[in-house]
Amino acid sequence: MTAKGTRPMILALRRLLAGLAALLPWAIAVPALAQASWPERPVRVVITWAAGGTTDFVARLYAQQLGAVLGQSFVVENRTGGSGAVGWNQVVQARPDGYTLLITDNSIVTVPPLLPDLGFDMRTAMEPVAELEKNIRP
Repeated sequence: MTAKGTRPMILALRRLLAGLAALLPWAIAVPALAQASWPERPVRVVITWAAGGTTDFVARLYAQQLGAVLGQSFVVENRTGGSGAVGWNQVVQARPDGYTLLITDNSIVTVPPLLPDLGFDMRTAMEPVAELEKNIRP
């Protein structure tokens, strides 16, 4: 998720993530997207879980591959606390330029109704970019 107002970058990022998801961890190149002007500087990736967990591991794999394909750093930051609210606030308060991304879990859907004083409306404050993983249980 990222702040509102970055639709063109989001569409490009969605295409990139879809390609990487199919090739990860062996993604070598996505030529059409690698030629895009975004990113021109390091991208911040906020994770709402502590370092060392599954979400952190997956985020760091994506950050590494995105950096290799796009030639720019994707810096992972773990912002834990408040069942994800600390990390969400970091992303919502960032400039809506596409250089701050959020990787979280389903708590982004289940927790906000329990925390009415988030300071923003979760339904409108951020926009989904891509679903990175899906847990399918029989």
